Amino acid sequence: MTCRIAAHHFPALLPAVREVARVLRPGGSLLVQDILGHDDEKLAAFILEIERRRDPSHARAYRQLEWTAFLRAAGLTVIDEAIMSKRRLWEEWTGWTRMAPEDRAALERFVLAAPTRCREAFDFAIEDGRIVSFSDRMLLLRADRD
Repeated sequence: MTCRIAAHHFPALLPAVREVARVLRPGGSLLVQDILGHDDEKLAAFILEIERRRDPSHARAYRQLEWTAFLRAAGLTVIDEAIMSKRRLWEEWTGWTRMAPEDRAALERFVLAAPTRCREAFDFAIEDGRIVSFSDRMLLLRADRD
């Protein structure tokens, strides 16, 4: 079973993971790819605000520790996990959700006005006062049912 770039839209991750564990056959695997939540509360709040302004259906990105705990609580065993960086082109990324031009401009102002530490944590590339790109992290994992 796979869950690709969707869990950050779930209002609660544990019930979804429990349902996966319930229907997964013994020896079956769950493969997950999703946005990885940040362990630093301020950085997590910063990127959450950006994500929600861009896409109101975004609930939250879960941290690696949360994923592991929820999978274990559901009776699944994490077999493999990796974290990768994902470069996002700003115009393309904000365009996927068909943001209104005024909302996109407000989001860009929010990012540009944020503390340097926040922009640096997500490697925001800014040229001529405009956001070009940024990076977020993706969690890849495999969990098996015994």
